[in-house]
Amino acid sequence: MNKGEKEELISGGYILFVQFLILLVSIPFLILIGYLMISNGIENDGRLFLSGIILVIALVWWYYLSYAQISIDGENVVIRKLWIRKVKLISQIDSLDEAILPFTYVLRFDKGSRVYFRLKPSDMFKELSDSDNLLESLRKKFQLKEL
Repeated sequence: MNKGEKEELISGGYILFVQFLILLVSIPFLILIGYLMISNGIENDGRLFLSGIILVIALVWWYYLSYAQISIDGENVVIRKLWIRKVKLISQIDSLDEAILPFTYVLRFDKGSRVYFRLKPSDMFKELSDSDNLLESLRKKFQLKEL
């Protein structure tokens, strides 16, 4: 791509906003839970309960950090998460498949890493009408052969 051209956004750009909101909401809870666990007024049963809450927050973070904003810039795939921006070559993509959740796709790379992304809202309606053609068009954008 020329320097004047923009990246082609493949996924919805709202995932970065959602990741920021999860961070913004969870940090005060984690500070409060940490304070309660350190204070001397809570028994072991209470600490076990608070540890369960921390585990749930960690699982929510793990789920949302597996999603990314995906765009194509020439021969590169740009992967953006809340703090991370990775650029990988399109030739490193091993496969593009549908994930379990609706409107969600997974890019698998040749070194075993994978990233999930959701479609743009305009493409979600296309998936409702014809999901096979949408998957084929996404594979063409990533220059992948049909598996």
